[in-house]
Amino acid sequence: MLAYAYGKGGSGKIPPNATLNFDVELIAFGPKKKEKWEYSDEDKLAEANKHKDAANESFKAKDFEEALSSYLEAAELLEGNKPNEATYIAAKSNAGQACMSLVRYADAITHLNAVLKIDPNNVSIGISLEVDANTR
Repeated sequence: MLAYAYGKGGSGKIPPNATLNFDVELIAFGPKKKEKWEYSDEDKLAEANKHKDAANESFKAKDFEEALSSYLEAAELLEGNKPNEATYIAAKSNAGQACMSLVRYADAITHLNAVLKIDPNNVSIGISLEVDANTR
């Protein structure tokens, strides 16, 4: 059975019942990125550290959007993973700092509060929030 793109009525310069041929160019192709559930705990930590390292470089270069994105990717991989909690905390607290640099204070508080839920005695988060509040 043949299917026609515009049917019996056609459309504009395309006549009725025209057969359309398209040339498609593949721009890029690569291996599919693993889903979070496909990683072992060790793989999650290794991948999260790659994201965190890339984020640190972006932060140093003052590319806070890219840094934030990478910190959040690292944190997402480790969320709820007790053995890798320290790396999760670092990623979330750094995400908070990136948000402060981007003047997204509500987002910063959200990320920093996530750290405080896990580590209520985290002094650096308290200092970050206090310093930021006092500089506004």
